[in-house]
Amino acid sequence: MNWKTLSSEYISRHRYFTARKDKCEAPGDKIIEQYYVVELPTTACALAITESGEAVLVKQYRHPVEEVLLELPGGFIDENELPVTAMARGLLEETGYEFSSVE
Repeated sequence: MNWKTLSSEYISRHRYFTARKDKCEAPGDKIIEQYYVVELPTTACALAITESGEAVLVKQYRHPVEEVLLELPGGFIDENELPVTAMARGLLEETGYEFSSVE
């Protein structure tokens, strides 16, 4: 048996953070009264390698863990934007690097 969503209620509808509370039926007829789901816009990240073979990463503060993390540069894909365009934009905005080619 697959999971089944019995009901959904949105608790936040923000452009960058949409969250809902689902009531689900799990295998074995187990009912999960509060199953929280976060919906995010589609994103694109770049694993950018310099000509000298080094990976380009960014340091980002992430409030939920209260730490600065090392991450791939990237971000949300704008409406009608190609993923490769979003990756290139994110790389340039966050690091100053531009792609010479993309694979």
